[in-house]
Amino acid sequence: MLKKVLLVLPLLAVGGLVLVAARPSTTRVERSITIAAPAAIPFGLVNDFHRWKYWAPWEALAPEVKRGFDGAYAGTEAVYTWAGNARTGKGRMTILYAQPYEHIRIQAERYAPQPSSSTYLFTYQSGTEGVTLRWARERHLSLLDKARALFMDPDEGVGEEIEQGLKSLQSLSEAEVRNRLERDALIKARQEGATTPPTPPAP
Repeated sequence: MLKKVLLVLPLLAVGGLVLVAARPSTTRVERSITIAAPAAIPFGLVNDFHRWKYWAPWEALAPEVKRGFDGAYAGTEAVYTWAGNARTGKGRMTILYAQPYEHIRIQAERYAPQPSSSTYLFTYQSGTEGVTLRWARERHLSLLDKARALFMDPDEGVGEEIEQGLKSLQSLSEAEVRNRLERDALIKARQEGATTPPTPPAP
């Protein structure tokens, strides 16, 4: 009996490895939202890492997070590093490619608490109602990640996190549109007041 068990265990182990190795090596989570604003506004909020603190969903988890910036100020080759609490961890993001008002590709590396590598893809499609912004996260899975995925969803909570970030981008962008309209109306009113001749006094 013991010999049979000893023979079966290696077969089960090999079978398990084959099952794990056959699983997909990447996962993708994507959400979208329509924003009543020109593409330039939400594009600028993503293209400039200095502005992520106003909308990124994980910023609220660690307001005291230490941020660092390197490379280009914004756009391609801009670098953002962070070090926060146990939930936000420590990592680095780099903008690999930015096509104005159309597409942004970002490489995200998390060093702690659990190392991982992901790619963020932001795409902008302008339409009659504004711009549709799609945010996708693609993550490469190691063999260990694949094994864990047999028992738990490796992307649990990612969809909600992306949705939260998109809603923040929508709120900020549409508020900026309102601010611009109010500012333009005020400037126009002042200009019209300056060019209107004064009313002559009554006789």
